[in-house]
Amino acid sequence: MFRKLQPDISRPVAIRIDGVAHDAEDGEPLAAVFHRLGGEVRKHPLTDEPRTAYCMMGVCFECLVTLEDGSTAQACLTPVKSGMSVTRQAGMKVVAHD
Repeated sequence: MFRKLQPDISRPVAIRIDGVAHDAEDGEPLAAVFHRLGGEVRKHPLTDEPRTAYCMMGVCFECLVTLEDGSTAQACLTPVKSGMSVTRQAGMKVVAHD
């Protein structure tokens, strides 16, 4: 569904998403990598439905990921760096109380 409009102009780098190696372009938005991989960035915290980067400009917070240092970042505003490792967020599970 998503493809690059221009040829690669930057050097390719390896990153890890959920422990799996993927190729990316140095400096491209991390969310662009997720879109090329099928779009799912995280799960909705209440329904567990897949969510993706929506606005691609840092407004909607649909693309939150966890970085290797444990911090949370918006994938659309996070440039890819060689060797980076990110984890998709699953959100909190809701427990029904009687």
